[in-house]
Amino acid sequence: MGAATVAYRLPGGEVKPLLKVGITTDTHFGRPDVKGVERVEKAWRLWKKLGCGVIANCGDIADRFYPQWYDEVCKLRTRVFDDPKTAPREVWVYAGHDRIDMPGDSDKRGVGNYALLKEKLKITHEAYDSFSMAGFEFLIVPQSVDLKRYESMVAKACAKTPKRPVFIFDHEPAARTTENSAIWGSESRLKMLSKYPQVVHVTGHAHGSLYNEQNIHQGAFTSVSAACLTYFGENYTGTFNASGQNRSVLVMELFADYAVIRRFSIDSGDEIGADEPRENRGQVTFGKIVGTYKDRRKT
Repeated sequence: MGAATVAYRLPGGEVKPLLKVGITTDTHFGRPDVKGVERVEKAWRLWKKLGCGVIANCGDIADRFYPQWYDEVCKLRTRVFDDPKTAPREVWVYAGHDRIDMPGDSDKRGVGNYALLKEKLKITHEAYDSFSMAGFEFLIVPQSVDLKRYESMVAKACAKTPKRPVFIFDHEPAARTTENSAIWGSESRLKMLSKYPQVVHVTGHAHGSLYNEQNIHQGAFTSVSAACLTYFGENYTGTFNASGQNRSVLVMELFADYAVIRRFSIDSGDEIGADEPRENRGQVTFGKIVGTYKDRRKT
């Protein structure tokens, strides 16, 4: 393994991550107030402070087509990431709410009017896309995905780096993996991704809370839910009831052979569960199943 892809130790013996990835989802901005945009700003400023090289929004970016809020987000980007040379790579997943009320959006099962969203938010990637960074492969797919195209992308990325994980930014979780996915998850994703144990599938859609300990699951592959950055609810009785406001986001620290998924409050900037052992905070070891949040639901 080349030196560029190996985590290295700091003078005190601490290992420095190869890359930090800031993750949120379901921001749903565009309601008749600015709270959604304010939450995005707090998340971005936190990720900037923590030195994230990639920041991702896993879909349902806006509640529907609100051109004025896209403009506000673009202004916000310029304020927060004022130096293009140090700005992180951005990922925006195209999901169901991102096409509601878009003019001319008649394709309800494909990428629809993604071109308009791309133009309004100044997105630099396509609805289906991939990139390499710090020795890792990353994929981006829309919610209404072409499953054959999706699997082709996954197979190609896994073959390119057979001994390393492949990270996927998606909107819809695989069924029966992370919180609320029994109802809001995708059976087709579960079936397809189960063929690829390298996959780390990062999703939204289910509107869980990051205070819930069921947002990481390792089975045939690894699932990570970013919950949401708006209201959350629980589906344990088969119904969805909004029960609170979620104001927390993820930071995924990538090392050569494991990742640590950390949760942060966007208001205080404090880590949620910082006093927990790392394996309880969300350590995922690549290539084998280890204890994660999933173990908590057994007690």
